[in-house]
Amino acid sequence: MNNIENWKDIDGYDGDYQVSNIGRVKSLKKVKEVILKANINQEGYSSFVGVSFRKDNKKWISQIFINGKLNRFGNFLTETEAARAYDNALIELGLAPINFPHN
Repeated sequence: MNNIENWKDIDGYDGDYQVSNIGRVKSLKKVKEVILKANINQEGYSSFVGVSFRKDNKKWISQIFINGKLNRFGNFLTETEAARAYDNALIELGLAPINFPHN
């Protein structure tokens, strides 16, 4: 297993943001790198950025911190629905989608 994390520029945001081969995202604009980690769910890590599993209601949630404020995009029955909501929020903010970059 390859334990080396490889980073590449996000299309359209070269020099601003990068995504790694394990799904983490970092901003290159910050003096200190800010890395968004995949959220832990009941079975380990979600395969999507910005998505986690709530044990209490057995639903997937999509959320992001922007300028220190938590923004939630809802509860979803599937992990994929939550990931699409996260990507749609990024698009509304003028950023490239991360979970489904080619859709």
